Amino acid sequence: MHQKVKGFQILALTDIHGNVKATRSLVKHLNKHSYNIDLITIAGDLPATTSLPVMVHYMIKHPLNALSKKNYTRWVYKGKGRKSFVSKQISSIKEILNLLSSLKIPIIYIPGNVDSYEAIKFIRDWKKTKINVLDSNSYEGHGMKIIGTGGAIIPPYYSEPICDHEYLEVDYAEKWDRVIEGTSFSSKEKMKNVDILLTHEPPQFEAEFDDKNVVKGGSQRVSEIVKQTNPRLVIFGHYHEFSLTKNVNEVTYVNPGPLACYYFALINITPEKVEVSLNELPPAKLDSINKIYSKRTAKNVFYRSVRFV
Repeated sequence: MHQKVKGFQILALTDIHGNVKATRSLVKHLNKHSYNIDLITIAGDLPATTSLPVMVHYMIKHPLNALSKKNYTRWVYKGKGRKSFVSKQISSIKEILNLLSSLKIPIIYIPGNVDSYEAIKFIRDWKKTKINVLDSNSYEGHGMKIIGTGGAIIPPYYSEPICDHEYLEVDYAEKWDRVIEGTSFSSKEKMKNVDILLTHEPPQFEAEFDDKNVVKGGSQRVSEIVKQTNPRLVIFGHYHEFSLTKNVNEVTYVNPGPLACYYFALINITPEKVEVSLNELPPAKLDSINKIYSKRTAKNVFYRSVRFV
């Protein structure tokens, strides 16, 4: 853990969910240990998705549906709660980007499923540090070729997208088609030169929960893109239930785990290999965001193995 090695260093983050306390702890930790980080990647879900005033307002207006996550989500994205919800998203982004900008490290960000259109515009317009918003396009810099897109497939218990960047599987696949068509690596030869694939939705996977239950998730199209491009590194998020690093057919897969719950990854890339350190910081006291999301983290949801298919 925390070893310093030569090479191109990436700080990989995902699923921050507006947790300013966790971001502050991370920045303090990084400054203390003086890592030589070249690039920060954020694999989506940067802004806050929970706000006590917004939630209280919803419960007062809709007492019969007060405990319905689906109805609350529809209200804040498609209903009268959107204005106050978006305001909370932007204020949380501002605090988080101020903290990350103090590191003076370039950032590549892709939207998650919860990032509102207004939130993404705010990130695009950020001036204090260089942020490349990667959504159905590519990035070349630092000697690296990176492709990626944001958003996620709708949960199986939804019949239609609700969040701004949730998609039916066929529409999500089309987003990746635009990535390939719109990059400078569209020829078969150049496609093999991709170094990093950055995505919120993971490639298709199966995870053993126990002897009788196998959890399935991820996107078949992402799996196909991985086979097409053969990147050295795939960074994803969305699934809080596991943080992992796994090498399959010379491709290194990394889910840093949610920074909302104080997880992050340090990745070192050299011509010879990709090294990954998964890390967890001590959570701050009285952190309501951590308490909400920690129910879904690896500590409480035990996946014995994860296999990409």
